[in-house]
Amino acid sequence: MQDAKDRSRPDSSRRSKRRRAREEAVKALYEIELNPAPAEEVVNRPQPGGGRLSGEIRSFAVDLVQGIVANRDELDSMLVRFAARQRIDRMAVIDRCVLRLAAYELRFRPDIPVEVTLNEAVELAALFGDAATASFVNGLLDRMIRELDIRSLKAPETAKRRG
Repeated sequence: MQDAKDRSRPDSSRRSKRRRAREEAVKALYEIELNPAPAEEVVNRPQPGGGRLSGEIRSFAVDLVQGIVANRDELDSMLVRFAARQRIDRMAVIDRCVLRLAAYELRFRPDIPVEVTLNEAVELAALFGDAATASFVNGLLDRMIRELDIRSLKAPETAKRRG
């Protein structure tokens, strides 16, 4: 009989791969903000040390980045509505990248639970920013989720997931 620890490994492994993919997506979005380039090209660049991302991580990261780039105007419109008098172009680049990733998952990825998206965004904000960044991201996304009743928001079948 397997114990609980053994049964949790596949889910834990998948979560850690998705976390890594989200980290890579934020890095790619940051790079694209500073030096525009195709999403797949940026994500597929060699990693420090010469390695490349594994297939599953790379695939999820590319999907996220391409979807965000393709739907950027809609995502920015969603974000600016909840940014408390702050224009999107005035936000710190890392805040913008993390928020766009979270808004994309909330709007176009109904397969990802809202709580997962929120938790991942706050952790990414803390990783790449600081406590103030994490607090800002948490507050903005919490308002967005509550006011838009995001759990019932469905992406149209024609949404552009890749660009």
